[in-house]
Amino acid sequence: IRLMDSQNQTILRIGLGGNNKLLIGWGSSIEYADVEFAPGDTYFLVARIVTSQSGNDTIQLKAYGINDVIDLEAPGAWDKVKAVNMSGVASQLRVELDRDNMAGIDEIRIGTTWESVVVPEPAAMSLLALGGAVIVKRRKK
Repeated sequence: IRLMDSQNQTILRIGLGGNNKLLIGWGSSIEYADVEFAPGDTYFLVARIVTSQSGNDTIQLKAYGINDVIDLEAPGAWDKVKAVNMSGVASQLRVELDRDNMAGIDEIRIGTTWESVVVPEPAAMSLLALGGAVIVKRRKK
């Protein structure tokens, strides 16, 4: 995923590198997290960008595997944290998939709070609650 400016210059890159590790890229620099993705597995990736008017901006990445419990509040420990100086204003969000690797993106959520990105929307919660009620009812018979 790339944040681009109006001249199509990359301000920030977040994603998966050829080494199957999370990456943060800005300018001509790239850094990798110690988290390695297993091919064929499903992950939930959260990226948090904290901007600053003076000084560096902070990029935080957290990956959850299919069996991981997703934090209901912003985690105390992130998989990768990097302070960078992102100059420019992002006007584009570009999603790119490498043609040599099979990958898919189910959805992208953009929000201003942890809850708006991580917690399911009310309609989905209602369906989960209904499904839970059906399971409980079946068990009682």
